[in-house]
Amino acid sequence: MAGVLLLLLILFKHFVLSDRTQRMNRESSNLYFNFCQRDAEDVWLNVVPNHPLMHGTIYESKVVNRSSHNISNWKMVIKITKPVYLSNCWNGSIEIHQKTKGKTIVQPAVRLHDKEYDELKKLKVKKFCARKKPLLIYLNPGDKIIYYPDEEYSENIIPAYTGTDYHYTDIGFVFFKNDTEPMNMDFDFAKASLTYHMDDSISDNVMLYVFGVLFLMWLFIISSMIRLKIIKTAKLRDQEHDKQTIEQVMTVFTKFIDAKDIHTGGHSERVAMYSRMIAKISGRSEEFCQKVFYCGLLHDCGKISVGDTILSKTESLTEEELNIVRAHTHKGYELLKSLSSIPEACQTALYHHERFDGTGYPEHLSGKLIPEAARIVAIADSFDVMSTERYYRKGLPREKILEELKDNSGTQFDPEFVNAFLKLVEENRI
Repeated sequence: MAGVLLLLLILFKHFVLSDRTQRMNRESSNLYFNFCQRDAEDVWLNVVPNHPLMHGTIYESKVVNRSSHNISNWKMVIKITKPVYLSNCWNGSIEIHQKTKGKTIVQPAVRLHDKEYDELKKLKVKKFCARKKPLLIYLNPGDKIIYYPDEEYSENIIPAYTGTDYHYTDIGFVFFKNDTEPMNMDFDFAKASLTYHMDDSISDNVMLYVFGVLFLMWLFIISSMIRLKIIKTAKLRDQEHDKQTIEQVMTVFTKFIDAKDIHTGGHSERVAMYSRMIAKISGRSEEFCQKVFYCGLLHDCGKISVGDTILSKTESLTEEELNIVRAHTHKGYELLKSLSSIPEACQTALYHHERFDGTGYPEHLSGKLIPEAARIVAIADSFDVMSTERYYRKGLPREKILEELKDNSGTQFDPEFVNAFLKLVEENRI
């Protein structure tokens, strides 16, 4: 966005604020200027004491304002392409850039036509001083002179076109040449350009309108992006709050379930944690890992319908009691099927006792037909059950548990997730 603003500022400066440049003899709807040799013959131009081949020419330039706006703050840059001598100019001042021995000497703007001959001889640029007038300033290819209009002669502002007359300013230069041939009628020893400021009104400047529209569009885009960012941040904050609330509710609910059996305290939370770790190391998405965590929390919620006497019984369960315990998968499904935001939860509650070889319950599903979340939770659930003490036995040693998982890989458990779990164990993360 900072780059877009910078581009707009550059365009504004270039099209609205910057000065304009016009080359000599180039047609333009705003301005026109040229150079031509003055028709009148001035005898003194051919009289340079002791230098019979030195002869000069007066060149006049007319700067015409063709636009409907005043032209101000203008200056003319004349770049020299052939050796000549500058003697005088009027009515403004002239700045001289002269290259000598690899260095550029700059003579600040001076009004040549107002200076006495003795004063002009003190100029710091390289010059030819005859015993008598005129003073001649050396100009070679690569040198340049800059003409600045004179406020005293009202040159600095060229009024706008009124509909009947074009306003203009006349300026003049005297150049000398040391040659047998007279100077060309054409201004062929230099290239000239004129830089100026046009006093546009805001209503007439099309580019200002364009810039204004672009700037408003930029502001609209920026404000829209800020608004979207605020909305997105608020939404993420609400989602995080909702997530924490859901987890808290689920955790409290699972504590009620686990409280039915003092030997299974914290079981659902541990299963949830292991399940998320298995999903993550298996390369599943963050969203899926979080859903698997919820599935682990709620997988045994159906046990709330199983009596305490059955859950805490130390002897072997009767067939009828086994059927009641196995029914907790259906009860869990019924409790969770309305949780539409996490459809995996009810599926996991129903299928976490299915076996990979199809011999589990309640529907004897096998392989990939068992929902992925249920296959993950089955491993986490079995590991925690074998690790903790129960009414009917003590917790098994870790080596024995890992051996059981390996032996039942491909029969009871999905081999992919068994390998993922074993990797977590190897990395000491479980």
